[in-house]
Amino acid sequence: MESRRHGRPRTTTTSDDRAIVLYTKRHDRAPLADISNVFGVSARTIERRLHEQDIFKEFQRKKWFLDERLAAARLVWARQYVIYPPEWWDFVVFSDECSIDVDAGNYSQRVWRQRRQPLEARHVRGKKTARPVSQMVWACFAGAKKGPCVDVNPERDTGDSSGAGSKGVTAVSYTAMLSNFYLDYQRQYPHYKFVQDNAPIHKARLATQWFYSNGIELISHPAYSPDLNPIEHAWVPLKELVKQHYPHLSTM
Repeated sequence: MESRRHGRPRTTTTSDDRAIVLYTKRHDRAPLADISNVFGVSARTIERRLHEQDIFKEFQRKKWFLDERLAAARLVWARQYVIYPPEWWDFVVFSDECSIDVDAGNYSQRVWRQRRQPLEARHVRGKKTARPVSQMVWACFAGAKKGPCVDVNPERDTGDSSGAGSKGVTAVSYTAMLSNFYLDYQRQYPHYKFVQDNAPIHKARLATQWFYSNGIELISHPAYSPDLNPIEHAWVPLKELVKQHYPHLSTM
């Protein structure tokens, strides 16, 4: 005995469903209302058909635009290191800096309040004119071995090779941080190689000399290629943890 279908009958056929999916893939920026008008069915029906095929509307991902020169450099880098087995990368230290803005994205919360009554302090949220409280941190890891995660204090650099007279994190403060917090980690694993991006403080002569004098081998990193450094994936959950555990933090 055939089982009966419960609920309202489908307003689209299998052929219609395929056409909706194909049209959406070809016009991936089309509003839902426009797709609805093309096929003559409700926007809700269009949305259901797309969700059945695991198609959802999302924000575009941010990625660097690579010209032919940068793309070619990435390809050269990939061909150079593709010959190494996955275990080889366990002996490579991946490092990076990240600026954590404590107040960024901390939007107002909804509160219960009787209308036409004077506002109380708990009903308002202070508006700040200054920049969000932020802290630059540096961290690293190699394989399953976590390295130090420390704050990087801004300094005024005085060396010509690392940005004379500029404020902020410079080659001077960067190498000082490495000497104070990273060098002991490297000495435990002297054969480990080191990866960093192409930030000016990393490419400065002072920083290059620091790695050379401490016998640390650097692995080149293609420009505008944060996706090739796995530590980049750690910053988002770290920022979320800061907001979760310190939602009202105003100073660091």
